[in-house]
Amino acid sequence: MAHYTTASSRPILVGRLLGKGGEGEVFQVTGNGDQVAKVYWPSHRTSQRQYKLQAMLDNPPEDNTRRLTPPHVSIAWPLDLLYDRQQFVGFLRPRIDQSPTIFTIFNPVLRGRRYPSCDWRYLHRTDGNLATAINAFHARGYVVGDVNQKNVLVTSNAMVTWVDTDSFQVPDATGRNRGQVYR
Repeated sequence: MAHYTTASSRPILVGRLLGKGGEGEVFQVTGNGDQVAKVYWPSHRTSQRQYKLQAMLDNPPEDNTRRLTPPHVSIAWPLDLLYDRQQFVGFLRPRIDQSPTIFTIFNPVLRGRRYPSCDWRYLHRTDGNLATAINAFHARGYVVGDVNQKNVLVTSNAMVTWVDTDSFQVPDATGRNRGQVYR
């Protein structure tokens, strides 16, 4: 188990490895089942990435589905930065339950095999929820540069969740680097 701290020096202990990708690894956060930690590979721990994530933290999109009963996370947005001995290593984000990808739902053959009860109403609700999330990104000036079917999950009640949001193009609205767009 690795120990990290947040920007406010809160200790974070990470546990089981949940997944690996091209940029790093995702771990469960010990003692907090609602969050995961994305820890970048050393080659991806750049000051530009840290500035980008800080810009994201300073200007999050509206995720109105968090106010529903029960709440739903439509946008797995960064929650805090992670440090190892004051060196940037990654960030915390909400933990998202496993759900099928949007490709599985929108592909007629896969949908028919795995989710035969999905009808047109379900698909329309999914589309509307997807459009609402995209609108929330655009309202804050974000560009979803990697529209990847693996990065959108869909629940059984047609709610969507965007994951891998740290791959978006992010304008720096903080005033520190006005005009900068992080990719």
